[in-house]
Amino acid sequence: MRVVIEVRRPTSVTLESSQPWTVNALLFVVMLNVIAEVVILAGWYGASTRGTVSSQVPWAETAIVGAIVAGVADCMWLLRGRRAIGERRRAVLTLETWQARSSSQVVVAAASASADLVRADGMTRVHRSGCPLVAGKKTNVVRRPGNAARCGICGA
Repeated sequence: MRVVIEVRRPTSVTLESSQPWTVNALLFVVMLNVIAEVVILAGWYGASTRGTVSSQVPWAETAIVGAIVAGVADCMWLLRGRRAIGERRRAVLTLETWQARSSSQVVVAAASASADLVRADGMTRVHRSGCPLVAGKKTNVVRRPGNAARCGICGA
């Protein structure tokens, strides 16, 4: 008995642009960084005109808020680029997988006879002779597998 696995072409994979960031994203991060720099400079200037530490603290806090805004804006920009690259990677891998599978139809032979079942010394599971887990190992043919545990990779 032979089981044929049908391979379907992926629906549609679109790569919108060659860049991970859009112009709007770039303008957004630049705008937030400019605002943050203005807040930092205002904090610096306000603190520099005060004579006591207690009157400089609110201005220093203002500058810290500006630095946090700049950091959050830059992190959002980097995460947006990372997400775009991840989506692009998934799209490329989906196409490569489809092309690899479509070049040769995947056929899985069902277990018709137990003569092709093998086990290497020290193994607790039985495998098909072509299983990658027993490749290159000295194996013994298992005539009657009985209740022996089956390999989860080759489907013995």
